[in-house]
Amino acid sequence: MTDTANPDPQSPVPPTIGAALRHASARLRDLDLQSADLEAGLLLGQVTGLDRLGLLTRTGTELTGAQWEAFQDLLGRRAGRVPLQYLTGSQEFMSLPFAVSPAVLIPRPETEHLVEAILDLEESAGAPDQIEMGRLAADVGTGSGAIAVSLASYVTTLRVVATDISAEALAVAGENARRHDVAGRVEFRLGAGLAPLDDLAGRLDYLISNPPYIPSGEIASLDPEVRDFEPLAALDGGPDGLTLVRELAGKGASLLKPGGHLAVEVMAGQAEAVQGLLAGGPWDDVRAVPDYGGHLRVVVARRS
Repeated sequence: MTDTANPDPQSPVPPTIGAALRHASARLRDLDLQSADLEAGLLLGQVTGLDRLGLLTRTGTELTGAQWEAFQDLLGRRAGRVPLQYLTGSQEFMSLPFAVSPAVLIPRPETEHLVEAILDLEESAGAPDQIEMGRLAADVGTGSGAIAVSLASYVTTLRVVATDISAEALAVAGENARRHDVAGRVEFRLGAGLAPLDDLAGRLDYLISNPPYIPSGEIASLDPEVRDFEPLAALDGGPDGLTLVRELAGKGASLLKPGGHLAVEVMAGQAEAVQGLLAGGPWDDVRAVPDYGGHLRVVVARRS
């Protein structure tokens, strides 16, 4: 039995779970990953089917040859900076598990503030039995469907139309809608920007988007996990990062009912510019919502 801290990847005898974890943690720490131990456990759990507790209580169990080979493959890909979530195929968002693939942006904790902004608006609208059925939201650039599916899961009076320019992304989003039993209230449409929503003019209660907001010139400076593996179309927001935001601020008002709300996620430092785009015209009650780090993360406006 092999049980060294650094098992030989070429050894014909697979190591124990404990040795494999120690080996993986050391290799990932060499990449300056702050969560190396956690990631090592998640990757080993992917090939063994064991959760963290199961791994910790079976440290002396020897891996099979197939498990050791699969684990080395995953570890090598992570060392090559493939995002962990693409290797495990999953990411939690709003306390719900979501399937992810390289076709979609990995849902971030910051985006939960966008969903929570809508939940706050729903709460302020009255008790659930006082809110009309058939309320309608649109999620532009849905990606994995995290926003649309979460809203439909938490607000049972809401129907959501979710759009994306990628058919592959919509396939992942559809899988997530079925996974969380909201497929009957989430409709997916293929297309760019607001074009897929033309038939909904004046009918939306909410227009929501986590748009591509990174300025084109800043893409090259992103972490390799983001820059080299996540879909560019979900990241690149044009010269100043606000290309789609301008469309939302302009044409978006015509899609909303009077009193309907626009909610847009922005990157740190963009909120003031976005509030400026929404100043006057068809918008009022324009405000920015901070994230837990104090950065203004979501801009909300009401169609006047």
